[in-house]
Amino acid sequence: MIPRILEYEDGRIKITPEAYILPETNALIKKFGDIEVEPYFAYVYMLCYPDTPYRFLQGSEKEEQAMFDVKETVGDFDENDPLIGPAMERIKSLWTSAQTLAADEMEEELHRWRIYFRDTPLGGEEMKNRLVMVDKFEKAAQTAANLRKLADDEIGTKMKGANELGEY
Repeated sequence: MIPRILEYEDGRIKITPEAYILPETNALIKKFGDIEVEPYFAYVYMLCYPDTPYRFLQGSEKEEQAMFDVKETVGDFDENDPLIGPAMERIKSLWTSAQTLAADEMEEELHRWRIYFRDTPLGGEEMKNRLVMVDKFEKAAQTAANLRKLADDEIGTKMKGANELGEY
């Protein structure tokens, strides 16, 4: 099961018991208290959980958007606090598997190909390479979709709590 560090109740963030149990998130609670930690937890959630709406944003765009949204809605926080990194690493490690890593890498590869197609001029010798790659891109996109489905199914199982003994 993937532990939740926050839930929403009556329009407010509620810290879960799991947040107190994980040492990395407990350190944030001890440092900031139950109320002041809310924007930190919201930020960690936005960047780390597999069901976050920010999941498909890339790198710094994801961080900037999550930081802006949290500061605008939940409250101000120090995104450079040294306790955020370990909390994010721990949360990510709880749902990351070989399948999720492979699906993420395949999606990154498709993104790199998309950039290549966008930046490669049409015509000439490059056109031959482009046509070959377009054919391969379709197959890779289908493989990526299948791999993401497997990874999402695995995450869905972990998010529901239907886990095997010994899994966290």
